[in-house]
Amino acid sequence: MREATPNPQAPTRTAPDDTIVLFEQAKRLDQRGAYWFARDLMPLLGFRSWQRFKDAVDRAAVSCTIADGDSAAEFAPVPGTRPDYRLTRYAAGLIAMNGDARDPLIAAAQTYFVVKAPEVDVLEALDEIEVARKYLAALEAKRELQSKVADLTPSAASWEVLASGRGDFSVSDAAKILSRDPSIQIGQNRLFSALASYSWAYRQQGDHGWRAYQSAVNAGWLSELPQSHSHPRSGKRVLDPPQLRVTAKGLGELRRRLGGGKDAALAGIDDANTPLVGTVMNRAEDRR
Repeated sequence: MREATPNPQAPTRTAPDDTIVLFEQAKRLDQRGAYWFARDLMPLLGFRSWQRFKDAVDRAAVSCTIADGDSAAEFAPVPGTRPDYRLTRYAAGLIAMNGDARDPLIAAAQTYFVVKAPEVDVLEALDEIEVARKYLAALEAKRELQSKVADLTPSAASWEVLASGRGDFSVSDAAKILSRDPSIQIGQNRLFSALASYSWAYRQQGDHGWRAYQSAVNAGWLSELPQSHSHPRSGKRVLDPPQLRVTAKGLGELRRRLGGGKDAALAGIDDANTPLVGTVMNRAEDRR
């Protein structure tokens, strides 16, 4: 049951300007527009008896029907045990027009609901336009945010073309793969430093090349790829320092230690048994 909004004492019949303000204060808005509850308007129009005011409402509804209006929509009954109506501006205007214009309160209602109706309609239309503008602005801001999130979020498919679970990666390529996680920003040099700090790798004093600690190899995190070249004069094969490689399992462990994994789309790299198909794609110059 809807309770009528508490109203001050019925306005004096010598202060129609104040009554107009009260009409505006009693106005309500919903998706269909402005409306007033009959019980809120009753004292503003000088009525003290609901039955007498209901008679005025009924007469106005008849006028609406005669004018080919939709009285059921303009004078919509409000559900509840206490009789009431949802009155549109047009309905309230008809009630006022059926009253005695010599009464200051009725005259004020006629001014507010009928004479000034075109001006108010324009203002209400402008309010609706402003609401629509704010909605569109909020929608645009939401779309921009979604676009930024999409740019920062690597897809699961992009990981499938980066690596093979049975293979391994150079430290440079491993850094590029790890940097696809939006929580990680790392380049080749920083990754080498991280491997040293984790006691996974060290620099050989003789050739200054990077080597894997046996413990990291045993854990399945790192491997070494033998390298050689042909001597330009003798043509013999000459051994070079091995290339340090990061395994798929090592990538998952590094990602965990570097604070990644906040995106579910990247979760597959945490599992050393998850096959990742393809080879590393070229990206921008290595971040340092």
